[in-house]
Amino acid sequence: MLADNINFLKKNYQVFYNAANNWQLKSPEKHFICEKTRSDQETLKHENTGKSIYVHSKYDPLKEAVILIDNLETNEPINPDTHVVFFGLGLGYHIDEFVNRYPNINFSIVEPSMEVFVHYLNCKLAKKIFTNELVSFVIGDDITTFLNQWNDGRESSVVIFELPSYKNIFSSELDRFFIAFKEHIKNRRSQLSVNYVFKERWILNSVNNFKTVLRTPNIMLENNELFRNKTALLVAAGPSLNFEIENLRKIKDKGLAFIFSVGSAISTLVENKIYPHAMCTIDPGVNNQQVFKKVNDEGIKTIPMIFGSSVGFESLVQYQGPKYHMITSQDTIADYFLQTEAKEKVERISDAPSVAVATYELLVKLGFKQILLVGQNFAYLKDKHYAEGVDYSPEKSQSIEIVKDTNGDDVETTHVFNLMKRSLETAIAHYQLKTINTTIGGAAIVGTVFQTLDSIIEDELNKNEVCDDDFSKITHHDIYNRNYLLEQSERLLKAFEDYEALVYKIGNKIKQLRDSMQEHHIKVIGKIHREMDHLIQELENNDYFKLIAVQMNRVEYVMLVNDNKQYRNEKNDLIQAKGIIDHTEVFFDKLYLEMDLNREIVKVIANVITGYLNDNNR
Repeated sequence: MLADNINFLKKNYQVFYNAANNWQLKSPEKHFICEKTRSDQETLKHENTGKSIYVHSKYDPLKEAVILIDNLETNEPINPDTHVVFFGLGLGYHIDEFVNRYPNINFSIVEPSMEVFVHYLNCKLAKKIFTNELVSFVIGDDITTFLNQWNDGRESSVVIFELPSYKNIFSSELDRFFIAFKEHIKNRRSQLSVNYVFKERWILNSVNNFKTVLRTPNIMLENNELFRNKTALLVAAGPSLNFEIENLRKIKDKGLAFIFSVGSAISTLVENKIYPHAMCTIDPGVNNQQVFKKVNDEGIKTIPMIFGSSVGFESLVQYQGPKYHMITSQDTIADYFLQTEAKEKVERISDAPSVAVATYELLVKLGFKQILLVGQNFAYLKDKHYAEGVDYSPEKSQSIEIVKDTNGDDVETTHVFNLMKRSLETAIAHYQLKTINTTIGGAAIVGTVFQTLDSIIEDELNKNEVCDDDFSKITHHDIYNRNYLLEQSERLLKAFEDYEALVYKIGNKIKQLRDSMQEHHIKVIGKIHREMDHLIQELENNDYFKLIAVQMNRVEYVMLVNDNKQYRNEKNDLIQAKGIIDHTEVFFDKLYLEMDLNREIVKVIANVITGYLNDNNR
């Protein structure tokens, strides 16, 4: 290993130094040989089962690198938003050429072989590729680690460049990488879409629901051990729910287990005159109210509703029955204001792509000994994906994926259903609670065993352990720290005053900066830009900005940060200012236009807290 590389890696990338050094000490079987080319440059030759493949040209690797990057430019447009993923480091000729042409373009490197990396360190300077633009570098086939590191959080243009020789040398590793990367991109775009759709709703729901949160029992803190060591049925609205109506009726009538309905399953249950022990909801969308339309239309006011604190507020306004809350991870309002009397943070339920996943976490934390999944298809059943009684079932998706069902046969599903299934599987693996999937014909769920519900009733659920009025025993107490609530309220009011002033000040600096650029006042551009940066840093530390403003603009904020990254090391003040001014101005114009809404949010929060603290009849 070159001395310069030893010093550089020890100082900056100790993990990579240790990994390379440990590999050398183990002296594993070697498959690569470093050779001199006719042009007196180094190249690598891969030898395996008598076949030899050169990683780079055996004649002129530098000339080859120029051709490779020329081809990359021809096939893929490279612009400031491009992120290039290099599969294959080799000796880095192609990456050196790319960095020389595009010193400000972000890139990542996946090198499947530690042996190749060691050869690289023996003959090339590592600091040439470990530039400020290197986002991620992974050695080996741990694709998950790479995907966790690589996530620019926005819709940048992704280009994957595989070193041609690696298609033969590392064909299986390359195939696995492509499959995992495509799945990651698809999931990330789904999450970005969710963030974009619900970014304002999460905040507005949390604000509007805060009064109800303060005046209802926290199901996780005030359940009096009611559920410990009992059985819970998590009933979803998959088409297999149709097969279990009579089994559910028997369980409810005889009090054999607790029945928790999630999402649209409540419509099917009410249609069949089965009232679950609780109906659970977390969906922040305005259409979530449609889930409970049948309940409200029939004037039902006896089914307990367990709601996530960031759920669509219309659902809480319309339902007049008993309510119990759980704080969700998307609810920054409750997280900011609430503290237990013991001065502890309030435990939250993780936001999830499916209410079933969030409810599963809740049931685990409530202390149930086992959970039975009912109607949890995560797939189509004879072209249907909702049970009867759900009146707003959408048409079959055109984007179909194939998974195995509980019998081991192929069954059609969608990307969204598959994402939900994997999310539930992750929760099951994490909590390790006995979970039985009773869904006939549904997608197989890793971590569960399949067993029919009627056999479970016959073998296990043979005694009464639930009373219809059990939830009425859960009463609301003054569990939240009132002093802390008041202190945080006063703190937020002050933070909003500062936030409002900072937005106006930054707006003025942006105008000054643009005027100076138009008039080419080079000497003052740097000064104004530094003053603006100082104000922006102050804003980023402001409680109101972090709690509400940035949450309502989370997608735009991430995009702004990423757009400005490429200019962070620019020495020329004029070029730097030109690079960031447009994106920054658009973002702060949006904050300015939302100021009336922010004033209303502050007013609502203050009134809710004042009313709660002054209410002697809680």
